Amino acid sequence: MRNSWVRLIREALQSGDGTLRLVFLMGAGVVTAAACVALLIAARAGGLL
Repeated sequence: MRNSWVRLIREALQSGDGTLRLVFLMGAGVVTAAACVALLIAARAGGLL
Protein backbone atom coordinates (compact mmCIF):
# COMPACT_ATOMS: atom_id res chain seq x y z
CA MET A 1 0.00 0.00 0.00
CA ARG A 2 2.68 2.47 1.02
CA ASN A 3 4.90 1.62 -1.95
CA SER A 4 2.08 2.46 -4.37
CA TRP A 5 1.67 5.87 -2.71
CA VAL A 6 5.41 6.50 -2.92
CA ARG A 7 5.38 5.53 -6.60
CA LEU A 8 2.40 7.82 -7.30
CA ILE A 9 4.06 10.76 -5.56
CA ARG A 10 7.36 10.11 -7.33
CA GLU A 11 5.66 9.99 -10.73
CA ALA A 12 3.76 13.19 -9.96
CA LEU A 13 6.96 14.97 -8.93
CA GLN A 14 8.85 13.77 -12.01
CA SER A 15 6.09 14.83 -14.37
CA GLY A 16 6.10 18.51 -15.28
CA ASP A 17 2.58 19.10 -13.96
CA GLY A 18 2.88 21.75 -11.26
CA THR A 19 -0.82 21.49 -10.36
CA LEU A 20 -0.49 17.78 -9.57
CA ARG A 21 2.59 18.49 -7.47
CA LEU A 22 0.72 21.20 -5.55
CA VAL A 23 -2.22 18.86 -4.91
CA PHE A 24 0.11 16.17 -3.54
CA LEU A 25 1.92 18.66 -1.30
CA MET A 26 -1.38 20.05 0.01
CA GLY A 27 -2.67 16.53 0.64
CA ALA A 28 0.48 15.61 2.55
CA GLY A 29 0.19 18.79 4.61
CA VAL A 30 -3.45 18.11 5.48
CA VAL A 31 -2.66 14.53 6.52
CA THR A 32 0.26 15.69 8.66
CA ALA A 33 -1.83 18.39 10.34
CA ALA A 34 -4.65 15.92 11.05
CA ALA A 35 -2.19 13.46 12.59
CA CYS A 36 -0.73 16.19 14.85
CA VAL A 37 -4.21 17.27 15.98
CA ALA A 38 -5.20 13.65 16.68
CA LEU A 39 -2.03 13.14 18.74
CA LEU A 40 -2.71 16.32 20.73
CA ILE A 41 -6.31 15.26 21.43
CA ALA A 42 -5.18 11.78 22.49
CA ALA A 43 -2.47 13.19 24.75
CA ARG A 44 -4.88 15.63 26.39
CA ALA A 45 -7.50 12.91 26.85
CA GLY A 46 -4.85 10.67 28.38
CA GLY A 47 -3.84 13.35 30.85
CA LEU A 48 -0.32 13.75 29.43
CA LEU A 49 -0.71 17.49 28.81
